[in-house]
Amino acid sequence: MAPRMKSGDKEFRNTRALRPFLKELWPYILKYRNWFVPFIVATIMVGLIDAVNPMVWLYFLDDVVTPLTREWLAGAGVEGYRDPMLYYGALLGGLMLVKVLCVFTFITFAGRIEENMIYALRKDMFNKLQGLSFSFYDKNAIGWLTTRLVSDTDRVTMLLSWSSLSLIWGLVVIFGGIGMMTWYSWKLTLAVLFAIPLMLVVAVKLRLKVLRFSREARKVNSEMIANLTEHVNGIELNKVTNQEEKSVRQFSVISDELRRASYSSQFFSAVFTPLVVATGSIGAAMVILWGGGQVLDGAITLGVLAAFFSYARMIFEPVLDITRFYAQAQ
Repeated sequence: MAPRMKSGDKEFRNTRALRPFLKELWPYILKYRNWFVPFIVATIMVGLIDAVNPMVWLYFLDDVVTPLTREWLAGAGVEGYRDPMLYYGALLGGLMLVKVLCVFTFITFAGRIEENMIYALRKDMFNKLQGLSFSFYDKNAIGWLTTRLVSDTDRVTMLLSWSSLSLIWGLVVIFGGIGMMTWYSWKLTLAVLFAIPLMLVVAVKLRLKVLRFSREARKVNSEMIANLTEHVNGIELNKVTNQEEKSVRQFSVISDELRRASYSSQFFSAVFTPLVVATGSIGAAMVILWGGGQVLDGAITLGVLAAFFSYARMIFEPVLDITRFYAQAQ
């Protein structure tokens, strides 16, 4: 029986693999640029709408709810309240309609990009395999090649379609939200952003852990598929030489390595999200503590406080998406 088979997979240990990765895929991106353009534009539009939404509520509270509340408390009538209600209702409804159309657009084009890039990558890879020498196939297991052609192409195109959607949306929401907040109160903006450096440190440290174990799991998974393929193809030889038990033990060892690496990756991923949420809650708490005092002092309005609270809760999700994209790309 042959010793445990190595897949021939490269083991990456650096964290600077993103640029060469995208450089290799750039010709495919250019090939489908007519689909990437509406995909990116629609995603940017959704990000802008999400960034603007708290501002709509700001004006609604300051221009409609607060004046009407004061009039009601003063014993005056609140006639004519329906017109501003209808205006802001129509404004929010219009924004949601545009958002729905943009979401439909980017989902449609993301699907086209993913499926067509999978087709192009697999076709080019298969054509490449036909021209390689016998020595290449002597050094690389068939199962490993199958994984590259079937599984990894799916991951790559998923990154460039659905994951890049989260990246673009996240950048627009972050910079749009920060811009809006700074316009109204740069001091309160600092309170919201206070927790971001801490969150970035936590995110980078944990994502590097996830990256390490994900790469290990990917490598062992390639070995497992190669081992499975070779043993299934050589089942007659195993039976003739009475090596079924040895094959089972060998496969069990590889499967256990994959289980441990995958569990470690999932564990740090599970730790990551609660820590980010907890860090984001610090920003929201700062807004309530400091912003509430500013409202009482008359420095800011109730609408501004409500908008900042929305941004404090919203702005940490795109940070999470961006770090997830980076880890997936690595």
